[in-house]
Amino acid sequence: MQHSTQTTTKWQTPSNIAIVKYWGKRDVQEPVNPSISFSLSEATTTTKATASPAREGGFTFLLDGKERGSFDKKIRKFLELAQVRLPLIKDHFLKIESSNTFPHSTGIASSASA
Repeated sequence: MQHSTQTTTKWQTPSNIAIVKYWGKRDVQEPVNPSISFSLSEATTTTKATASPAREGGFTFLLDGKERGSFDKKIRKFLELAQVRLPLIKDHFLKIESSNTFPHSTGIASSASA
């Protein structure tokens, strides 16, 4: 059943920096070993997701206002796994917009906060 309502949610999360970094992951980003990190309250990621009804699911991802196809594979896998618990994903197109208060690829874990 397709719904006609568009839904938007937005959140902001502090990032972190690893002091002792775990090595390796299993399943869906589950660390194999423990790590020690500090949360950085001023280094935040803001993410906004808008779900619009669609005949087929899909998504677009923007980082700092620009499409970033390099993230598509990970996002697609996450959404496929999430459909088990949230089957309505397949009936919506998601526009995911993310931005950081710090430069990307600087060693601060924006993937953890996003």
